[in-house]
Amino acid sequence: PAYATPEAWCKGFDRFLDSAKCRVVHLFGAGLGGFLAQHFAASYPHRVRSLVLCNAFATTHPFAAQAGALANMVHLTPTPLL
Repeated sequence: PAYATPEAWCKGFDRFLDSAKCRVVHLFGAGLGGFLAQHFAASYPHRVRSLVLCNAFATTHPFAAQAGALANMVHLTPTPLL
């Protein structure tokens, strides 16, 4: 499912790990996945045994500032057109 915030994604991933009966994981994230993996590791440190990041970033603020008004239009554009 789609998640509106990194916090919501972390909560969903935590539930996924519960359903898969994984108590502790080795977590890898690249790009946006690295951004989310960092959030998960910070929010659920007891679930992460190790964390490997590749081309990750810690915040999306520079991307949002650079995108400006265009970022608001992406939510209105049908996915096949993107």
